[in-house]
Amino acid sequence: MKITGAVVVGLVFGSLTSLANALSSPYGPIGARVAGSAAAGAGTVVSLLLDAGWSWAALAVVVGWAVATPARGALGAVAALAAATVSYYVVSTGWLS
Repeated sequence: MKITGAVVVGLVFGSLTSLANALSSPYGPIGARVAGSAAAGAGTVVSLLLDAGWSWAALAVVVGWAVATPARGALGAVAALAAATVSYYVVSTGWLS
């Protein structure tokens, strides 16, 4: 995996985390439509798993390991976390509000 792959993985992770939050909340436009359904319950479980600190740390560790060399691994981990943070907030504020 290259640094660009780490950025893509981060973008996907952050976006999925934000979408899981939107699905699990009955107060947003997506969650209001599925409130009380099995999709809302599944969204809650996925949201709790992806919002935990360990999952963000695991993202950095896995990406850093996949990039291979220690220096590129550190850069890839930072790039993945930065991309995940940006995509989380772009999806949360841009698409869902």
